[in-house]
Amino acid sequence: MGFSFFFGKKINIFKITETKDKFARSFFSSILLRAYFVRRTRFGSLPVYLDIKGGGTKYLTLIRRVEGNAYELCKKLEKDLKLSRKELFVNNLTKHVIIKGSRVNEVKRILIKDGF
Repeated sequence: MGFSFFFGKKINIFKITETKDKFARSFFSSILLRAYFVRRTRFGSLPVYLDIKGGGTKYLTLIRRVEGNAYELCKKLEKDLKLSRKELFVNNLTKHVIIKGSRVNEVKRILIKDGF
């Protein structure tokens, strides 16, 4: 258990949590136990974008590259940003979390605080 096959090689995917540092162990185990994961871009930035529609009258905040259960992330952001359920939704096809309004900096702050 805990092994993954990658190009025919057996790799222990839980080796990260076997460190003796208590902080690192709790940090990595909390990331592994989450229902979702937000993968960073290849340049190291968070995939949170502002989409302007309707000739500059409609602002949407997009969170891309969500792996796992995007609805759990949606619930967490709803609680942290104090939004109503109508202001947040998930695109089922692309797994993007879409928030009404310009909230890029707030979302990035929350994701960084959570360890992404």
